[in-house]
Amino acid sequence: MSVTTLENLGRELAALMQSLSDAQRRSIADIVVDMPRRLEIAAVAFYPKVLRNISGKLFGAIAGFMRRFGGNALVVGLRNPMRYAAAQEYGADIPPHGIEPRFKQALYWPGAEHPVKRVHHPGGHIKPKRFLRHPLLTEGARMVEDIAKKVRWPR
Repeated sequence: MSVTTLENLGRELAALMQSLSDAQRRSIADIVVDMPRRLEIAAVAFYPKVLRNISGKLFGAIAGFMRRFGGNALVVGLRNPMRYAAAQEYGADIPPHGIEPRFKQALYWPGAEHPVKRVHHPGGHIKPKRFLRHPLLTEGARMVEDIAKKVRWPR
C-alpha cells in the first residue's frame, strides 16, 4: 500500500479491508482483541530491567486497555494509575520537601528517636525509565508485523 496524502489514507484502508477474506478479518480481530494483554505482558517483562522493585505497587498497577472512539477507531495502550508513575516514566525534578507519616509507625528505622514526626527529603532528579513507552513501541511494532503477515501486506 502506498499513501501519498492523509485524504487517501481512509480510502486506501477501506479498500484494503474490502479486499480481505473473512478468515483474514477474523485473524486480525484475534490479534486486535489480544493487544492489551500482549502489551501488559511485555511491560511486566520489561519492568525489572529499568526499575528497582521496592513495594511492588507500581509494578502491580501496570494494565493494558482498549477503548473505542467513534465508529471504527480503537485506542490500545498501557496505563498505570499510581500518582508517581508519570515521574518514573518521564523523569522529574523533585524539590526539597518534608515527609510526615500517614500511619503511626510509618517512619521507622533502628536508632532513630521515636516517634519520628517529620524527615527532610533533600530533593533530586529522577531519570526517565520509559517502563511503559518502550514495551508499547516494541510490542506494538510486533503486532503490526503480525497483522501485515496475516493479510500479506507488503511492508
